[in-house]
Amino acid sequence: MYEREKINNVKNKINQLLFLLINPFFELVFTLALCQKKNSKIWLVDIDNTIADSANFSSNKKISNFKKLKELTVLKGSQKLITELTDTTVIYLTARNYIYYFSTKTWLKNNNFLNSPFNLILVLHPKQKLFYLKKIAYLYDVTYIDDLSFNHETGIIEFYSDLIEDIKKLPIVYYDYDYIKSLNH
Repeated sequence: MYEREKINNVKNKINQLLFLLINPFFELVFTLALCQKKNSKIWLVDIDNTIADSANFSSNKKISNFKKLKELTVLKGSQKLITELTDTTVIYLTARNYIYYFSTKTWLKNNNFLNSPFNLILVLHPKQKLFYLKKIAYLYDVTYIDDLSFNHETGIIEFYSDLIEDIKKLPIVYYDYDYIKSLNH
């Protein structure tokens, strides 16, 4: 058990370092997206289990995650909602490893979500999304759609409850897991 703890500590330190090194790039992308905004309406949209059916992500170890991400199924109700937004800046804010940036961007483009080179922000952990939400919550008319759930593969869905509570304190419209589920059933 001690060795596993050490490995997890090293992984956490590496992730913190990656965030410090790579996050400035995403801050720049975020700033550029805001500069291109159509008006004061901004939607921040998660990807996994919000517009993509990641809950059924294959656990087959023989298939690379790059291939799995490429083949994710679109959640049609969510797609209809997002693609019908007009006069709204849409920015995709999702928690994925940085190595999946280009695969994610390609998936968004192939599924008619991507309409700007500056509308994809990756973070390593959902808690890091709060940084971006706080940055614009008091400046713009913000709507945020994100299931903020995990553990789908076990059948026992859990939620980032503390994060959800922090988000609900912001002056934004927040659409959650139940809303997303109702859109897609």
